[in-house]
Amino acid sequence: MTMFSIMPIDAFSDKRLTLQHIRVLGTLLSFRAKNTNVVWPSRNEIAARCGMHPSNISAATSDLVKFGYVEGGEFNA
Repeated sequence: MTMFSIMPIDAFSDKRLTLQHIRVLGTLLSFRAKNTNVVWPSRNEIAARCGMHPSNISAATSDLVKFGYVEGGEFNA
């Protein structure tokens, strides 16, 4: 089965977001359950799924919080 995630279209036009941010946001959203905005993957799970080093995940998620896309394990999508 092919995995996919649904992202807010605003993320693609948000000039603050780098490709790294988009990859992490898309990966976080791939962990989201069908009827909730809450996710709890580990940094290593996120890194494995998006092919990035775990140390880069923390920086990207911190930025996503700052930009208003993520809040305490929940999405503001």
